[in-house]
Amino acid sequence: MSDRTIILDEIARPEYFAELTDQQWRFARLVVELGDYIAASQAAGYRTSFRAVRKMLADPKMRDAIVFWMTRAGITPREVQSRIASIARGDIGLMLDDDGNFDINRARQLGLTHLIKRYRVYENRAGRRVEVELYDALQASIALAKMMGMMVEVTQNNIVVYIPDNGRRPTGEVVDARPG
Repeated sequence: MSDRTIILDEIARPEYFAELTDQQWRFARLVVELGDYIAASQAAGYRTSFRAVRKMLADPKMRDAIVFWMTRAGITPREVQSRIASIARGDIGLMLDDDGNFDINRARQLGLTHLIKRYRVYENRAGRRVEVELYDALQASIALAKMMGMMVEVTQNNIVVYIPDNGRRPTGEVVDARPG
């Protein structure tokens, strides 16, 4: 979530979260500390699977607890939205030198290293090769659109359909959108 390490002190659970178990409360804190749902579920002592995590996140109280810990850590929804928007707008061109080679120092100077998903340098007798992968701008755009209420995720038979948040629901009919 962030380039900084987050360590949160355990605090007494606010009354609003009284119905959560100690394990659920710990999971919510660890999600923020570790920045990874699966790692947090393991550290909290849960049987780890995407299905188990998805089930926990379906509980509105659990989502509220995660937001509570994010706020305690100083991570605001606006900060998350800003980071995702930055990834969506990320441009590797700003990190290239005049010859088109990736320049890590330039990326650092411009504060763009958070856009980098993977950075590898290979050196051998033939020379030096650099591989750079940025976070996916399309995935970031979709996440941002969902966060802003521009898209709603509807699941039907394990198929995810994205529809505009305008109150309409999919009809199930197939529409031929080809011209002519």
